[in-house]
Amino acid sequence: MKVNYRRQDDKVRGRQLVAARCISQNELIFCERPLCSLQSLDNLGVLVCRSCRSFVGTPALHLKSLSGEIERQQAAENAFVVPCRHACGEIFCSKDCEEQSWPSHSLLCTGLIQEDDKEHPLLQWKLHAVENNEIFLLVGDVISSVLANPPLLEEKVKDFTMVPWWDVVTLSSSQTNGIDCSESAELEASCERLCAESADLLRQALSLKKDVVSEDLVTPLFVSQIIGSFEQNSMGIRSR
Repeated sequence: MKVNYRRQDDKVRGRQLVAARCISQNELIFCERPLCSLQSLDNLGVLVCRSCRSFVGTPALHLKSLSGEIERQQAAENAFVVPCRHACGEIFCSKDCEEQSWPSHSLLCTGLIQEDDKEHPLLQWKLHAVENNEIFLLVGDVISSVLANPPLLEEKVKDFTMVPWWDVVTLSSSQTNGIDCSESAELEASCERLCAESADLLRQALSLKKDVVSEDLVTPLFVSQIIGSFEQNSMGIRSR
């Protein structure tokens, strides 16, 4: 089996993949699915599978949905998608994708929540994310995936650089010489508050799920570390 690349650490560039042999133009090096992904809330008019993110439906149908000519739900019905088994509004391109996603999605599915239960912690958690930062929805996907498949935590998640969000987005003391630090401190406090609020609501929601133990996992620090990993672990490909 040919080895296409190796992983190594570099003091300047950090952790990286380096070609282990001469690689031809247009040659496939590797193929993998992302650990997690999120469809932006501003782009929900476009119909994509909740699991693999493939487009479903025709371009004409998407245009009608984006223009508001038809509602998203009507567009989904016309696209012949597979709906969430509890009808929460999520859609899938196939039964296989729905089944593969279910162990983790079931922990965040709102389909069985009564319409008049506006204070349900899962709804409050999602509302908090919508009102403050949709990245918390992505955090929820990571946590639900880990809860559904515990080995994922050690094998995948912790392999990323996991610096807390507030440390990533705020200036360190060594970088703030001669600069008013009040704005940086305010941003750090805001990040800490949002992570604490989101973690508390998500922990309450998951505590209602049978046989789900999340107290040690759903903490403000871990939530912040996941977001920090999103901020720092983007992949880039460069030539030497």
